[in-house]
Amino acid sequence: MLPVRDRAPAPGPAPVTRLLILANVASFLVQIRLLGAGPALAWMELAAFVPQRFLADPIGFAPSLLLHAFLHADPLHLIGNLFFLAVFGDDVEVRLGRGRYLAFYLAGAVAAAAVHAAFEPSGWRPLVGASGAIGALLAAYVTWFPRSGVQAYVIVLAPLWWALRLVRRPPRFYLWWLPAWAYVGWWAVVQGWQAAGTLAVRDVSAPGVAWWAHVGGFAFGLVVAAVLRARRGSG
Repeated sequence: MLPVRDRAPAPGPAPVTRLLILANVASFLVQIRLLGAGPALAWMELAAFVPQRFLADPIGFAPSLLLHAFLHADPLHLIGNLFFLAVFGDDVEVRLGRGRYLAFYLAGAVAAAAVHAAFEPSGWRPLVGASGAIGALLAAYVTWFPRSGVQAYVIVLAPLWWALRLVRRPPRFYLWWLPAWAYVGWWAVVQGWQAAGTLAVRDVSAPGVAWWAHVGGFAFGLVVAAVLRARRGSG
């Protein structure tokens, strides 16, 4: 389910979230503009996080711990992540403050890469995309705004309802409002289930989704958000 908007308290301006969106778009435009050219290939080679390569040379490939979060495989990958970032990022940014929010986002990307490497240490499957960092945002959001409403586009059911012509205006019919705890909980269960399924797969070089990176980012976000919430409560 793709998030469309939320009902969290109006947060005000969120410039860091906007800058992160622009940075992801700019990086993708560079990819498609220079695809096949030397500079683009060099950028992809440096930025994509590959567990086996990183573990063999942690210093040389240290930049990929962060830079992978600004690469995307295709336009749908980019657009999906930007929806999540736009819907959930602004509220977390206002709650944390701009500087801490940026640090939290980037640390979520590093945590995602670390967990990906821990579960696929011999893997050559490259990790690209902001999903790990966004997992951290989702964890923080559901910790601080568990009852906030989230409107989601039900992607799986939408084509079926359209094909069966059950409604004349399907876009409004399959936009659902859910409490944040239900929406993020569903997302977390899917990531965990898919990640657990990869444990039985021996070929860690085959293309696919880096599910453990999603789990790692989410787990990192839960821990940090819980600590910050406890500190605020005790103060």
